[in-house]
Amino acid sequence: AFEDAAYVAKVLEHTARERQRLAAGLAPLGFEEIPSRANFASFVAREDCGLIAKELAALGILIVPFAMSDGRPAIRISIGTREDTDAVVHSLAAIPSSAAKAATTVNA
Repeated sequence: AFEDAAYVAKVLEHTARERQRLAAGLAPLGFEEIPSRANFASFVAREDCGLIAKELAALGILIVPFAMSDGRPAIRISIGTREDTDAVVHSLAAIPSSAAKAATTVNA
């Protein structure tokens, strides 16, 4: 697949577009994307992200909670299909976790 330049370009374009859509969808919830060009997006939160990860896992959505080097909690979300992006955004908006509602920006 890496030898097929058209395929690689299509995958890179899709990944960049969905990463932007994910960041735009989570921004109204208070999440700010940590800049990246990878096939995932990371966001910083004010509270422990373990509860967010647990609530999303119950909905069949797996994310990775982690701590920034300065100790701030964050989440990592892999980039998938357009439907995956929509599911993550809608699920984060709907979960009862106060951590999801109380997310903050990288600059806070």
